This record gives sequence, structure tokens and C-alpha cells, in this order.
Amino acid sequence: MMNIDYIKNELEFGKGWVVLNDIDLSCPEDSFIALMKEFGTIMNQNNNGDPISYIQDKGVSTEDVLNKGVVSGDNQGQTNNRPYLTNAELEFHTDLSDLALLLCVQPAREGGENHVVNSKEVYQYMAQYHPEDLAALSGTFKIMHQTPLKPDGQNHLIDIPIFTEKDGFFSSFLLRAFIFITYEKLGLELSEEKRNALNRINQVAEKLCTTLTLQKGDVLILNNHTTYHARNQFNDRDRLLLRGWVCADNNRPLHEDFKSLYGQLDAGSLRGGFVRV
Repeated sequence: MMNIDYIKNELEFGKGWVVLNDIDLSCPEDSFIALMKEFGTIMNQNNNGDPISYIQDKGVSTEDVLNKGVVSGDNQGQTNNRPYLTNAELEFHTDLSDLALLLCVQPAREGGENHVVNSKEVYQYMAQYHPEDLAALSGTFKIMHQTPLKPDGQNHLIDIPIFTEKDGFFSSFLLRAFIFITYEKLGLELSEEKRNALNRINQVAEKLCTTLTLQKGDVLILNNHTTYHARNQFNDRDRLLLRGWVCADNNRPLHEDFKSLYGQLDAGSLRGGFVRV
């Protein structure tokens, strides 16, 4: 029997991720919804208000994700061109929620392994071995993204931080590819120093990460404020994971630089996901 309080504590104050086994797959969606409700409030996966995303190769390309999903800005372009609809390798990143849950319904025959790393450990490693890169990551970066400050389902140019601390609580947000495409397509200047520093995060994450091969009935739960996750490429369309986002009951306060991304910053506030339009 799961000790939900222990798991919540591990997610918020421990390493930031856990894997649970033997989730009932007789009706995967029902089991997944019930599990998510144990941890808080389920948030929308898209502007249609869907509580679950189906992570499966639908023939979407990485170029579609960046050009139609990020740069174009309209909500249907985003919904139809998400990274989880590709079979491509996904670099280390965070999702738009306190918690992300990934339930394996059908693993890939080959590939599709997940990688998880504690983002505070990445920060500490960079502080010790690459302080010049860490210094280059101070402040905020521009990104095309939806914002709860303008809840219209469109992408807007907003500012996001990489590493922050608020009242003793560490938080990080990372969408390196989205940052790069925003600066490129909008003709904004991103210094080589900052570009190299963003690349360094990925290099350190690869060095420190844990690799997981989820099997049927396994669910990976991540605290997006304290972990990054990535995925290997896979080569078959049978692979299926369910993804959900949860606003955690015991969520942490966030730095004011997260205002454009999350809107609500206080501990215990309702935040994350996309507005339904």
C-alpha cells in the first residue's frame, strides 16, 4: 500500500522524483486520474482542457514543434505540435506544473528510456566546477510561451529564470530549445556566453542523471521545480505513456521572476497547466 505522505515529502523535500510500480492498467485513464488526485489538483494539458496527454509517436517532427508549436503562437498550432507527439530524443527540460506524472502503458521495443536528474545538484555542480557558466545564467531569458497574465491561449514573449531561490526553496525552469528558437526567429541577441552556459546545463545533467526504463504499470512522478527529465529516441509507434500535471497540495513558494510563467507564486497557490479557451 502506498504511503502518499512519504511520497509527497520525497518529491518536495527529497530527491524530487519517485517511481511507483504495478499501477492497474485494466482502465489506465481511471487509474491515472485517481493517482493524480492523491497529490493535488489536476491541471490542463492543453487549451482544450484535457487532463491527460497521450505520449506517442504521431509523426510530428522536431521542426514542427519549434516552428508551429513555439514560434507561431496560436493555441491549435501548439496543441497539435507538442514534443511528446514525436519519437525524437527530448533534451533535459521541465514541464509547466509542480508535478508531472508519466504512466507507462506500453514500452518501446527499443529506445525511449527516460533520464532524470535533480536540478539543484546540477546547480551545485556548476557552482563548483563551472562558476563562469552559472554567472552567465543569472537574470531571465526570453521565450515564446503562454502566460496566465494574458489567458488567451496564445504564445507571448515572456521572461523566465533558470535558477532561483525563494524563502530557502530552490526552483529551476529549463526549456533550452525553446529559448534558442525564440531568440533566433525573433532576431534577438543571445550572447555566446549565455548560449554556452545553457548548453553546459545539459552536459552536466547528462553526467549526473539516472536512466530509467519504465515497464508496463510503472509511473514516474517528478517535481518540476527540482528535477529535469529527458528521453531517448524510439523507433516504434506502439510506445504509449500517459502524462498528467498536478498542482501539488504542498507546493513551494516561487521567485517573482516566475510571475509571467505561473501567475501565482505563493506556497499552496493553484498554478500550472494551460488555460482552457
